[in-house]
Amino acid sequence: MKRHRRAVPRLALGVAAACFALSGGLVTAAAVAGPAQGATARPATTTVSGQDRAFLAAAAQANITEISISRNVELRVAQPLDSVAARYISDHTTALAALRQIAAGLGVPIPASPSAQQQAEASQIESQSGHNLNVSFAQASVIAHEQAIVLFRQEVTLGSNWKVKDYASAAMPVLKMHLSMAQQAASELGVSVAEMPQGAPATGGGGTAGFQQVWLFGLGGVALLGGLGILLWARRPGRAVTAA
Repeated sequence: MKRHRRAVPRLALGVAAACFALSGGLVTAAAVAGPAQGATARPATTTVSGQDRAFLAAAAQANITEISISRNVELRVAQPLDSVAARYISDHTTALAALRQIAAGLGVPIPASPSAQQQAEASQIESQSGHNLNVSFAQASVIAHEQAIVLFRQEVTLGSNWKVKDYASAAMPVLKMHLSMAQQAASELGVSVAEMPQGAPATGGGGTAGFQQVWLFGLGGVALLGGLGILLWARRPGRAVTAA
């Protein structure tokens, strides 16, 4: 049995956890209920695109994986990671329930377990102990939530079904709070976390999806700005422009 541990030494983490518990319930309710009262009415839609389906599958598996890992390491990681793990269990359980409700209402089947890749990564983390476990869990927590933010932001931008898009939008503050908590815990423990690996979050099939679209949008923006710069440079006063 785990010995009673002293309170988390930093008041900021405790306050963040309390606020996070409240915000988690509020944003989940908002995601399920739909647009806030008084908001502009949205046209009813039954369209569920491939993007929506991929997001629902990926988000379900991300929640399931986070809950499983956190439960298995909560009693073995150092403070304040134990508090972070406990918060993950609570918030991701609530988020998963809301996601399942939305998916069921739309008639979209979603995975009931992590992908093979996620299971392998979870096993690798859970097999660690002591300092190595703290490092592995802290690093995985930061990277996983960075990836989740990309995944959810992509659904907000590219999704079609309003219920799914609203769920993703409402969850963003929670994911950012999780990321902040993980980063703070890693900093307190002196754990260095590398930048998020190139690639997209895991999808329902355990692979990657959507990062190509994000990359293309970024490349298109760079090309647009570059073309605009060339145009302005060519048309500046005193410079002749030769027609082709």
